[in-house]
Amino acid sequence: MSEKRMIYADDIVKVADHAYDQWNLAMAAADGQREINLCFKRQDLCKAVAAVAKNAPTIDPETLPIVRELRAKLAECEPVVHAHWEWVADLERPGIRTLSCSHCRGKRWAHEEHKYCPHCGAKMDEDTEE
Repeated sequence: MSEKRMIYADDIVKVADHAYDQWNLAMAAADGQREINLCFKRQDLCKAVAAVAKNAPTIDPETLPIVRELRAKLAECEPVVHAHWEWVADLERPGIRTLSCSHCRGKRWAHEEHKYCPHCGAKMDEDTEE
């Protein structure tokens, strides 16, 4: 088994502790020395499993290849710019209003509001109420 798996060791410890308690109850109900010895052996096994889980090395998620790859891809991404459409008068064409991006002031001839500015790519989800 060369590949390492990430596990939640606290759950293993809980299961081992629960099994240990169950063997305590079984020991109390045991009739003879043979059954009591068997309970002791199984309790020792539960203690050993819990000890292995408690002492297992902790894996830093930042060292995992998939996390490093995702961090590198995130670093390449540009942040999302949030803006909103503003209706403005067109000075070149009197009487016509156009939509203008609040981020880049790029104008577009449109009758509908679009979700992204075609000039700068800003996402048009900015709250305009103050």
